[in-house]
Amino acid sequence: MSSIGRVLRALNRWLGWVLVIVILTIALLTVVVRQLLPGVWDYRTDIEQYLSGRLHTEVTIGEINASWEGRFPRLLLQDVVIADHRSHNIGRIELGQLVLGLNPVSSLLKWQPVLSKVEIWSLHTQVKLVRWPHPATTDASTAASDSATDPLAALWLQPHIFFYDTQVDLTLPSGKQLLLQSERINLENSRRQHHFAGELQVTFEQRLASATLRIESDSYQFDPKTTNFDFYLKLAGVDTPLLDAARELFPVPETLEQLELAAEIWGNWSEGRLTRVFGGLDTGRLQLLTAQQAMPELSIRDLTTRFALLQPERRNFQLQVDDFSALINDQPLAFPRLVVNRQQGRIASLALAEFDITAVGQFIGKQPFLPEPLKEVLDRVAPTGVIRNLVVEWPEPPSALTADADSEGDKPDSSGVDNPVTPLVNAQGAEIQSTVSQGSVSQSTVSQSTVSQSTVALNAETGTPETAVIMTQEETQTKASPEDKAQDWTQLSLQGDLEDVAFNAAYGAPAMSGVTGLLQLEYAQEGLQGRIDLESDRMGLHFPEVFDQGWEFSAARGTTHISLANNTLHLSSEHVTLHKSGINASGRWSLYLPLEHDIQSELTLLIGVRNSDGSLAPELIPDHEIDPGIKQWVAQSVKQGQLKQGGFVLHTGTRSIPSRQPPTVQMFMDIAGAEVDYQPGWPAVRAADASLLLRDQGLAISVSDGLIRDSKIEHGWVYLPPASHDLHLIAAVNGDSADIGKTLLESPVLGAGNDELQSWQLSGAADTRLKLTIPLNGGEPAVDVSSDFSDLKLVSASRDLTISKLAGRIGYQNDAGLYAKSLTGKFFDHPLSASIETTGKKQAERITVRLKSSITMARLREWSGIDMLAVAQGDQPYEADLDICIRADCSGLTVRSDLKQVALELIPPYSKSPGEALPFLLRTDFESPQTFNIKAGDQLSGWLQLEQGRFSRGQLVLGMGDARPTAYEGLEITGRLNRLDYEQLNAMLQRAGIMTGSASSVASDSQRQMIAVQGSLDVAELRYSDLLMKDARLSLHRRADSWGVGVSGADLQLQVTVPDSAAIAPQLLFERLNLDALLSQRTEAEDQQAVLIPEQVVAAIQPGVLPDLDIDIRDLIVKEKRWGDWRFNLRNRGDNTYIENIVGQLTDLSARGDIVWRPGEPSQSEMTLRIEAKDLGRALKSAGFAKVLETEKTEADLQLQWPGAPWEYALASSDGSLKFVARNGRLIEAGSGTGILRVFGILNMNALGRRLKLDFADLFAKGVSFDRMEGNYRMADGVASTNEPFVMRGPSVDMAMSGDIDLVNETVNQQMAVTLPVTDNIPLAAVLLGAPQIAGLAFLLDKLIGDEVKKEFATVTYTMEGDWSDPKVELLQKPEAAREATNLK
Repeated sequence: MSSIGRVLRALNRWLGWVLVIVILTIALLTVVVRQLLPGVWDYRTDIEQYLSGRLHTEVTIGEINASWEGRFPRLLLQDVVIADHRSHNIGRIELGQLVLGLNPVSSLLKWQPVLSKVEIWSLHTQVKLVRWPHPATTDASTAASDSATDPLAALWLQPHIFFYDTQVDLTLPSGKQLLLQSERINLENSRRQHHFAGELQVTFEQRLASATLRIESDSYQFDPKTTNFDFYLKLAGVDTPLLDAARELFPVPETLEQLELAAEIWGNWSEGRLTRVFGGLDTGRLQLLTAQQAMPELSIRDLTTRFALLQPERRNFQLQVDDFSALINDQPLAFPRLVVNRQQGRIASLALAEFDITAVGQFIGKQPFLPEPLKEVLDRVAPTGVIRNLVVEWPEPPSALTADADSEGDKPDSSGVDNPVTPLVNAQGAEIQSTVSQGSVSQSTVSQSTVSQSTVALNAETGTPETAVIMTQEETQTKASPEDKAQDWTQLSLQGDLEDVAFNAAYGAPAMSGVTGLLQLEYAQEGLQGRIDLESDRMGLHFPEVFDQGWEFSAARGTTHISLANNTLHLSSEHVTLHKSGINASGRWSLYLPLEHDIQSELTLLIGVRNSDGSLAPELIPDHEIDPGIKQWVAQSVKQGQLKQGGFVLHTGTRSIPSRQPPTVQMFMDIAGAEVDYQPGWPAVRAADASLLLRDQGLAISVSDGLIRDSKIEHGWVYLPPASHDLHLIAAVNGDSADIGKTLLESPVLGAGNDELQSWQLSGAADTRLKLTIPLNGGEPAVDVSSDFSDLKLVSASRDLTISKLAGRIGYQNDAGLYAKSLTGKFFDHPLSASIETTGKKQAERITVRLKSSITMARLREWSGIDMLAVAQGDQPYEADLDICIRADCSGLTVRSDLKQVALELIPPYSKSPGEALPFLLRTDFESPQTFNIKAGDQLSGWLQLEQGRFSRGQLVLGMGDARPTAYEGLEITGRLNRLDYEQLNAMLQRAGIMTGSASSVASDSQRQMIAVQGSLDVAELRYSDLLMKDARLSLHRRADSWGVGVSGADLQLQVTVPDSAAIAPQLLFERLNLDALLSQRTEAEDQQAVLIPEQVVAAIQPGVLPDLDIDIRDLIVKEKRWGDWRFNLRNRGDNTYIENIVGQLTDLSARGDIVWRPGEPSQSEMTLRIEAKDLGRALKSAGFAKVLETEKTEADLQLQWPGAPWEYALASSDGSLKFVARNGRLIEAGSGTGILRVFGILNMNALGRRLKLDFADLFAKGVSFDRMEGNYRMADGVASTNEPFVMRGPSVDMAMSGDIDLVNETVNQQMAVTLPVTDNIPLAAVLLGAPQIAGLAFLLDKLIGDEVKKEFATVTYTMEGDWSDPKVELLQKPEAAREATNLK
């Protein structure tokens, strides 16, 4: 122990001195370096010479200096230029700035240079490649050297290496130029963190590509076998021109013709292998050459995908491809996820999350490499659907299991298996280094990350690049191993979830759709075996050679086994349950399908059905190989019912080949509540218990407890004999006759499509026997139906006809049609006897019902809707024929009668009393619109048309002639009458509903139909009240909103317009009104009273109730005098009636005024009238009076009131006032007035002179001229009394008159004062004054004094009494009294 201690103490002393020496050496070196660094500029030339010698080219340094940066020395070189390299590949190199920092301590400890900082700024160079340099051959010993001498290991020790603004102009051997640029490349290392980042931009032919590389590691020491790297690579802008240029630099496969690529990749290198790579690819275009003649090129466009390559263990790889989408040879291909597992050098499994059969089928079917036979199969089968979770596995062969066991102890050998540098194999089989230059970390890493790809190696003889294969160590072992050769791709198993898979029928196989379930297949030397576990919720199955329509099931559960061996496909099922709406079935099926198409297939179906819809039973009957009429009839007949139980057996071939045998078909069904529609157009059998048996070509159905409509079936039987095409149906039915009526009326053989027959409905109990023979191959069925009844009702709602209490038998046979004899009943509440027969065939077939009965005219009017029948009263027997055409539009009703029991309230000569016979014929059709033809004797004919039960148009002919259809939309009346009383015509029209009493009543009756009427009647004698007109034409027409009545003749031209609206007054326009000619048996007194309305009518009329009227008389003739044009309006306001806006117009005369009729006991009428005239005499002359005076202007105001209505005016009861004034006129002597104008006779001076026994002929020979005539009278009971004296002044005479004028009795009681000219009448004046001797003096005074003499001495006063034509005149002698009486001055 002591000797050991001495040794340890000696060793300790030795180590201590060694440490002291090392410290002293380091300190000395540090001092020397600090002293020498500031003078490094002095050695710039030496340094340039040294570097030029070492690099064998000229090196210049623009600036060099050194300094300390903390505890590390720092060297700065600027403007460094390295001339062209002797290799003629690298041209001039320029460095803007180079910064080097040295770490002496670390360098000594690592025993290699360790720089604290390396920064290279603005490195620009040109590289021209004449040819690609041969990589140095590396033997195994060199490859296995210690990692510490590796350049990458040296870089691993440098803490900070930066490149800024680096640019390389690269000229390829072909002369193409590339510009390589990088703004920044940095390598940063610490003890536990290592980071490399760089970006590279490549510009070529105005195209720009870029690459970004980042590498990170946390390994302490660099060793490819143990160091862990995480890397990121991004590529953009890689395209075909750049690809062509890259072929001179990198080993690019010649098969790659075009490329447009963008990629982003993340990965990890650990334990000497690539553990994971993931990222995304975006390839715009990729075009590859292939060795296949059918497809020389493979074009891929718009490829996008995400991928991940994992190697969790050596030789175990998993490739995941997600969201793959591309156009491959212009056909789209996409899938969400693909997973490929490779284990121990072989493909172990392939998995797809979703395999779209439709898309893949379309994709493959359009690829050029697919053989034409396979395309044909693919086109015919046309598979669709999806397989989810598809997994294909290749079982591991026994030899591979043994090899795996032997390889567990593999160790690295001396051949460089563990060398991180990937070996290449050249044409001679020798290994060459794959990297271009030693120390290229990025390329080495990329080589390590490559699982299996083609690259380029140099040919040893030519030096040109050629394709070689880069392989990892594991792949080298795997490639050489025998397992890969032993992998058999045909030994596989497949599993996936089918979802809505479908395919067409082809080669005898059925068409299927909606196949969902688990698919399991195994393929081995024995053939294909598998199964499908169905879980379909919508599955279709179709055998087109057997059935025209496929089956659709809403649920299918069961297992189907698949076997393909010995060139035969065999499908067979276990117990399968099937369900669809209305069918619950279960059974088994089997299909034997040889792959040789000339061998018949065999299909066997065994199906049992319970608690299902019986109407779906025809779906189980084949469409082919049996009589197609059977399925067609069953399909149309069995409409519904509960299929309690049934069975179906089918054995048949599915291929149409000559050797095909007839199928075997058997079906039995027990249906409850069945509905059997045995023949189209005939009512179905409902709620029946039916049993159906189908055996090959025969069919039998037994029916019990069923209903035809609502009638009970006592028993029924349907039978189709084998080999027959006639189906027989026999049934006994008890129920309502409505059922058998509808059965016959709606059947094709009788009334299908005939609206008239369809409108008739039967009701009542009936016993019916029905026999039908139905030809299945088409044609009319043979029908024999008969019904017995005792209380039947036949109703047509559309015609409003009802026949009740019908008793008898009605039947139908194909050859006899509808028939009946001795039917009895009631029609329109009268006893009826009838019979039915059918005549004609096809289009001419007609059913005739002959009736005998009676009807009241009121009921006939109510039924027909013709209000004009209101003119007929009574209960009349008739005979009628009701014709119903089955296939033509000729149905109608014909009624014949003598109308002996009917009273007709018509205008003469058409009116009649009961007991008088008048032949009557009415014919109506049942078409739309409905027409009526009426004939009453030979004096009345009518044609009427109804639409929807309302009168639309018609023609009525009075007198000889027949009515014809008219286009006028209303009633057209024509003909000729000898005599027509308007009041009788109006009463008849109102009774017939053609006209109503007044416009207001028309407007108030909104429910009443207003009939448009136009008519033209020639009437020999037309009478209205006391008016009589001969040879008149009466017109009547209906406008859009009013009635128009016209009367035309020699003495009357009248047009009456009666609007529909009560707000508009009727208008009476008299173009000519000659009351003299129209008034018959009128006395003069009656004319003055102007009573034109019957007394009973007058008594009923009171103020406020008269209709509003607008009356316009253009030519009024009364008493042979033309009174010109008069217009006025008749209106009611409150309880008063107003005749207003009275306007009269004669020649030189106009009159305006109003009349008010007020209620009371008696009522009172008040009139105000203003008259304005120029020449009053001319106006009177135009009216037909003698011209008794002339005026230049006349004005008069008349106010009258009298008891009673306006037309009850009488002078004897009239009170009022009259004011008038006439200017510049003349009273004419010639002639004499008439009527009221006779009053002017009292102003006749010549007559006055004769009565006074004087002669005024020389004074008034030409009449009495006046300047002004003025009167103001009050009237009472027809007597006019002066309120102020009547005055007439003129050059010949001045006259004043006061007193009374009796206008009723035409008498006068007046006192008159007349002033005469003295000069002209001296003798007269003398006589009048009673002193002839002073005549001369009067003459002299007249000359000297003038008017004063006239006033005092020429004024005569006299009285006049008596009749206007011969009054008694008495002269008053005292002028003073005369002046006092007349108030003259």
